[in-house]
Order: sequence, then C-alpha cells, then structure tokens
Amino acid sequence: MFRSNVCRTLTPPLSPVIGLRVGSSPKTLAQQGIMRNARRQDATTSHTPRRASVLIKRLRVITFLVVLVLATLAPAQRFTDLHNFTGGTDGAKPWAGAAVDGKGNIYSTTIFGGSAGYGTVFEVDSSGEETVLHSFVGTDGAEPWAGVILDAANNIYGTTMYGGCCKYGTVFKVDSSG
Repeated sequence: MFRSNVCRTLTPPLSPVIGLRVGSSPKTLAQQGIMRNARRQDATTSHTPRRASVLIKRLRVITFLVVLVLATLAPAQRFTDLHNFTGGTDGAKPWAGAAVDGKGNIYSTTIFGGSAGYGTVFEVDSSGEETVLHSFVGTDGAEPWAGVILDAANNIYGTTMYGGCCKYGTVFKVDSSG
C-alpha cells in the first residue's frame, strides 16, 4: 500500500451512519472521536465564564433582595439596661456569664467590689433591682471569674480564682435565701 504525505492530506468521505471517515483505521477513528469531543467542549466552554459571571451577578442581586425583605420583616430588637454597677458595695466588673431562674431573675458574680473589694454574688430581678447575695472577704474566696449555676431549689454554685485558706480559690454555695 502506497502512503505519502499527499494521501494523508486527502480525506475520505464521511460515513452517513456514524459520521466518521470511511476507510479509516481504528486508531484514526478513535482520534477523530477525541477531536470531535474536544471541539464540542471548546464550543460549550468558550462562553461558560461569561455565563457564570452573569449567573453570579444575578444570584448576588437575588440574595441582596431576600436579605432586604427579611430585614424589613424582622421585629425590632430593643436593648434595656437592667442595672449599672457603681464599683462600690454592689460590685464591679461582672465578668462571667449569668444564670436565670424560672421567674426571670438573673444571678452572676462580679470579680471586684463588694464590702471588701474581692467580688460579689448578686441577683437582678426582672425590674432591674440588684441584690448582693454575698460579698467575698478573702478568706471565703476572692475574684469569682467563672459563671454560676443554679440547682432546682435556686441554690447558687460557683468558684473563685483566689482566696480561701490557701489563697488558691474556693468552691462556694449561696443558698436561695442569700
């Protein structure tokens, strides 16, 4: 069989059944299929970045509109100061989290202030009235940095960072009567 560069440039006619060149070898058929798929991918991906950017822009606009609608439908939030600490006997720097009982009373600690300046355990009722339940004096603990927990009888439990007999902190309980 005579092969030359001239013969290779001549292309046989397409088969009407599968669209491949008639008289091609299996290798050539495979190469034609690959090339056809590559051309299809080039044709479909040439506009994909532009289509994607348009889609992203539309999604951004839709997201903005949804957030805008939800913001107008959301109920307004109102902030209320229940108590402002003076730094005196009522305590200073309420650092830790708070516990709330079934009546809406809030219990927590301050790390400074109180009668000796070593912190307090306090209650703030739903009207904002603060009551100091315990004032640390050092020998019973000092600087209660952690939050408090309540049991079923509203006894308050917590820890102090310093104080006590060895000055390394205490675990305390304040009963519901104060």
